[in-house]
Parts: sequence; structure tokens; C-alpha cells
Amino acid sequence: MKPMTLVTILIFCLCAKPTLGQSSERITMWVGEYPPYTSSKAKEGGPLVRVVSRALEMITLESTLKYANWSDIPQKLEIGSAVSYPYTKSSERLSKFSYSDLLLSVRSHFFTYGERPSSLYKNKVYWRGKTHCRPRAWEMENFEARYKEFDFRQVRPATLEECFEQMKAGKVDLVQMTDPVVWDLLRTRYQKAEGFRTLEDGDVTNEFFVIVSNRNPKARAILDSFNKGLQQLKTSGEYRRILEQTKMIAPEPTPTQGGRKK
Repeated sequence: MKPMTLVTILIFCLCAKPTLGQSSERITMWVGEYPPYTSSKAKEGGPLVRVVSRALEMITLESTLKYANWSDIPQKLEIGSAVSYPYTKSSERLSKFSYSDLLLSVRSHFFTYGERPSSLYKNKVYWRGKTHCRPRAWEMENFEARYKEFDFRQVRPATLEECFEQMKAGKVDLVQMTDPVVWDLLRTRYQKAEGFRTLEDGDVTNEFFVIVSNRNPKARAILDSFNKGLQQLKTSGEYRRILEQTKMIAPEPTPTQGGRKK
């Protein structure tokens, strides 16, 4: 082999990026129970499973859905073409995972039980030092930085259900969570939301993403392919239709003309 040819091959090997063979590649989607977003009991696995699956189909990639405990999922992402969702960003997670483009943005409110002051910031003295509950596997970094001035005591049970049981029993004062998750829980566990309510302020926007382990050599290729499919899904309008049908977002207002519906 001529020296120049050998050099050319070496340069190609060093510069080439890993790619996904679209016709034969199958993406394993690892998710835990996080109703209504992802759930083994929900139709088609839940709205975010539908979104991610369809985004992959847009670029002719097939997927397999698998369930596991959230605490076990990170190690499952280190091999093969595997992803998980929905995840929020934190500095700790960014050191371990690569993130997709934005999957879903949704508001999070403080929920409480019984007669309490309705404002967090107008009643700082009352709320300072109160007990906040958040499941162990959920990210705390952003919450602690945002509400440091309140010096909340933290309770970290295994599940969100335990947080609300303790709140109803008077052992927990606050739970901050996205509205769809809480109302789904209250509807399925208590049938009605009597006694539970949201504070009028202190709400934040939660942004969810698909993640891939940084230890996975295919990480960048997987995310580049997924992002392309997700963009196609959004452009086609199907992304919005899925979220509207599953009540993740409100339907767009009906166009009006001259004050009347067309």
C-alpha cells in the first residue's frame, strides 16, 4: 500500500463520525412510570412515548419500549442504541448525559393541602422552613438554588404518591410538580382533588428532553437523528396534535373574523 493511501485511510478513520444505519437500526426507549407522560397503563405508553416513537419513525428508525425503575435506567443507556425520557437538565446530569432538542415544556406549580396562604412570596415568613416533598430519583439541584431563601426542609420518599399521602396527613406542606402529573395522580388515587390546591405564585417552566449516556459511542449520532425526526414531526403539525389529543397542551384558538368564528 502506498504511504499516501495509508495516510488518507487514517485521516478518514479519525474524522468519521458514528452514524446510524437507518434501515436496520432499532432504538431502545427506556422509561419509568411517570404518568401521564409515560406509563405502562396508558394508551400507547403515554403522550411522550407517542411523540418520541413517531419522531423516530419520521426518519425510518424503529423503536422498542422497555420499562424499568428510574434509578436503574442510567446504566442501561451505556450500551447499544438506547435513550430515555423525559429528563430535565442539571449540571450533574449534563456531566453524564447528552440532551436532545426540547421535547416538551410545561409549567410546574406548588401544591398544598387545606387552608394555607395562597401566595409563596407574599407570605415568606409563613412558608419559610416548611416541609417540601420530592421523590428521591428526581432532580433537586435547580429547586434548591431557586428557593434557597425559604430554607425548606426536604422529605425524599420513593414515590410521588407518598408525597401526597404525607401532605394529606399533615406531614408535608408543599409539593412542586407539573400540573398534568399531579391532576392525573389526584384523579386516579383520590377520584377528586378536594382539599388540594395550587399556590398563586412560585411556578416555573419545566423543560423535558431525551437523553443518551455520554459513555455511549453512538450518543451524538442517536441524538442528531432523533432531533431531525422531532423537527419533522413538529413541522408536520402531528407533534401538536398528539399533545392536544392527550391534553398536554391546550388546543389552538379557533380563527375568528369580525368577532365571529369562521
